[in-house]
Amino acid sequence: MTTSNYAIHIENIFSLGPWQLRVVHNTHGIEQAGFIMPAMPSVAPPYKAECLQGERSAFTQAIEAYLNDYLCHRTPAVTLPLVDQGSSFRQRVWAALRAIPAGSQMTYGQLARTLNSAAQPIGGACRHNPIAFFTPCHRIVAATGLGGFMGLAEASDQLQCKSWLLRHEKGFNHA
Repeated sequence: MTTSNYAIHIENIFSLGPWQLRVVHNTHGIEQAGFIMPAMPSVAPPYKAECLQGERSAFTQAIEAYLNDYLCHRTPAVTLPLVDQGSSFRQRVWAALRAIPAGSQMTYGQLARTLNSAAQPIGGACRHNPIAFFTPCHRIVAATGLGGFMGLAEASDQLQCKSWLLRHEKGFNHA
């Protein structure tokens, strides 16, 4: 736990499938979230999300419940507050990402047309997304393949993580 500008920042590490997710939050919501690379060895289904490191609180338990709903292919029953950050354009992109349901994907170009933008700024907003997973930039793919994830667009642990998230999300049923 760290403090700056009178705000309390709590860092937790959660298991999420074969990955670990680092989440930094304060009393107002999630400020940062990102995957820790590489995947944890020998983690196999069925998956259970749990807090592996950091202070336990009611908010930590809410994050855990959210992640477990996700792992069970359920729309999370809780809504987690996210701290507003970034330019107005990036906030528009990130809001659009959060509107894409689990199990669905859009290309950079499709989202760009929706937001009356070009594809490159969409990619930039995804690359600078401070709250990965909760603002699901992994649901944006290239027209010709997977695209990038967490700033990398070539064979990497990050792309393996994106691929795993997209495969997992095929189990969501929105009927």
